[in-house]
Amino acid sequence: MAPCFSKTLNLVYFPVPKNACTSMRACLFEIDNGFPYRDMVVNGIKVELWSFYGPAGPFTPITSLPLGVTKIAIVRDPWQRLISAYRNRVLFYRETKTSLMQQHAVDARLPALPNFRAFVENLTEYRKIPAIEHHTNPQVYFLGDDPAYYDRLFRVDQLTDLEDFLSRGAGRKIELPRLRRDGPALDPRSIEGLDLRAMVAQRYAADYAFLQNAAAVRPRSASGLRSPDP
Repeated sequence: MAPCFSKTLNLVYFPVPKNACTSMRACLFEIDNGFPYRDMVVNGIKVELWSFYGPAGPFTPITSLPLGVTKIAIVRDPWQRLISAYRNRVLFYRETKTSLMQQHAVDARLPALPNFRAFVENLTEYRKIPAIEHHTNPQVYFLGDDPAYYDRLFRVDQLTDLEDFLSRGAGRKIELPRLRRDGPALDPRSIEGLDLRAMVAQRYAADYAFLQNAAAVRPRSASGLRSPDP
């Protein structure tokens, strides 16, 4: 697990892939260092942003935090998150290409560039590819199953709330960069189907339960922080 600590804001951010993860890391880097991050080459090796903070990993509660540190995370509707993963990791980065399917023993009868329906219907097979697995792991894999653990939860579709929160902490206006949005737009007809939504709802039932429970979390009167509706 690699939560991200901001000394300036005195907060810990728990990253989740496809939940504005890269954007948030870039924002925290700029807040703490005073200049925007850009990829660097060190000793001939490209150093990317995630390597400074470490990759998102399985949830482990932090048992010893300094007094007053705020724990936050960004959550997302599982259906929209899976569409984002498909657009970015399959259509843009081509991480289901034939060579990767062969390398990780994915059923050879499946298409190397599946449409969204084929991707959902055969997600268990495509998840044999580590990059696909990482970006389609349930949110609870990274956040745990108790929303009350966090002081604030922010929604991907309401990032202005997060920007306002960060601006108050930084004492200046903060705008979250919109990164890792690569991938073509999808024809709405290609992602229709109650059966597809039912498959996603079943696979990500724990995520939907997390979001539902987050809505019932009471404001934390001691800190004045609250968890908004998911």
